[in-house]
Amino acid sequence: MLSCNPKDRPSAKEILEKPFLEDAVNRNSRTPEALLQRFVKSIITFDKAYKKHYNDIGDLVSEWGRITDSMESAHYSATAGSLSGSVIGAAGGITALVGLILAPFTLGASLIVTGVGVGVGVAGGVTVMDSVDIHQMRQGKVDDPEKVKSSVLKSIAEMRRTHKNIALNARVVQSSLYSNGVAEHAVDGNRDTDYGKGSCTHTNAEFNPWWRADLGNVYSISRVAITNRGDCCKENLRGAQIRIGNNLENDGNDNELVATVLTVHDGTKTFEFEPVNGRYVNIFLPGNNEVLTLCEVEVFAEKDIPLYTCGPRNLALRGKAVQSSTYSELGVAENAIDGKKLLDFQQGSCSVTKGDWNPWWRVDLLDVYRVTRVSITNRGDCCEKRIEGIQIRIGNSLENNGNNNELAAAVGPIPLGDTKTFEFKPIKGRYVNLFLPGRSEYLTLCEVEVYAV
Repeated sequence: MLSCNPKDRPSAKEILEKPFLEDAVNRNSRTPEALLQRFVKSIITFDKAYKKHYNDIGDLVSEWGRITDSMESAHYSATAGSLSGSVIGAAGGITALVGLILAPFTLGASLIVTGVGVGVGVAGGVTVMDSVDIHQMRQGKVDDPEKVKSSVLKSIAEMRRTHKNIALNARVVQSSLYSNGVAEHAVDGNRDTDYGKGSCTHTNAEFNPWWRADLGNVYSISRVAITNRGDCCKENLRGAQIRIGNNLENDGNDNELVATVLTVHDGTKTFEFEPVNGRYVNIFLPGNNEVLTLCEVEVFAEKDIPLYTCGPRNLALRGKAVQSSTYSELGVAENAIDGKKLLDFQQGSCSVTKGDWNPWWRVDLLDVYRVTRVSITNRGDCCEKRIEGIQIRIGNSLENNGNNNELAAAVGPIPLGDTKTFEFKPIKGRYVNLFLPGRSEYLTLCEVEVYAV
């Protein structure tokens, strides 16, 4: 009924006329009852949680997103996801929620409308609804659908903005490494508490172990959530301190103390405090022979935009790197975006492919930026000419591994150990490729930096 081509879709007037809606529902009775019940249950839980405490709101808002994403797909032929003739452009799949408000379906209508009424009422606790009569909505009477749509989207956008985890994929380090418990596991977005599943950090047993996230810029931070290990050893976290600030003296462990883990907790616990301005978030565990393990660290600010930026930001530091092949464990793709310009391959900070035909390296910036310059650092201990002829390509396509994206610059000679910057007109893209066509080569990069406007 709702074609992928907007020209073939019914108008807003046609959709909002009750006979049309009734006919649509009669012909497309596909509303999954279990999904609707889950949706309402989530909103009711949200209502209770908002009144009693604040810790789980982030999870609940995410749950709304997941459910409405699913509902948008499920209702594609039942008008819930596209009630104005085209999909409403709202991040996170909230279009289905708006659709349910605008159209009280006969199938499960009272359940949906009641749930939405509750949801909007709660949303008013974050962004006050502009004189929308919640009672009317619960009865399925909406005099001004556009006003409701605008208010709800504004409220949910505000909640999601407030609960954005600014530590996700941040640049992180820790005092030492035990086995495969790398520092990045605490900012991978995965709260799995089983260390064996590869999503928890782990230091050696040492004096005063620590973990630190660099947020890239200064934020007004008011909450930090820590997910503790669950398969064993959860007592290890007792006494850990959360410290926030802008100083790297003593590895950042002298920054302001905002909270201490006094009691051992299962799963995730959120620590709230008066807003503290800082770029660095440290988890510091004072004591002898201590082991620090973190399964996730989430950081939330008063606003998800920084108070101020710390100069040009190297976007590649937060990226994810891959390459056509890997010569050895010392030459992994991530080495080229580790923030270090160590020029000797044996120091483990350069990427190296095998002797591939047309070798390539790529960084995923995780979002689309207007890239204006890329800096490349050449290896310093040997093999100066391996880097010559590289093409810098930028775009959003992964066709041919991203090597068909727009050509931004070509790399000529770079002396051993030198860094050369290539500037060009802004190119929009998520992926930055360094592609070496036309020969077999061991593509070697000791650092790649990416900057945008």
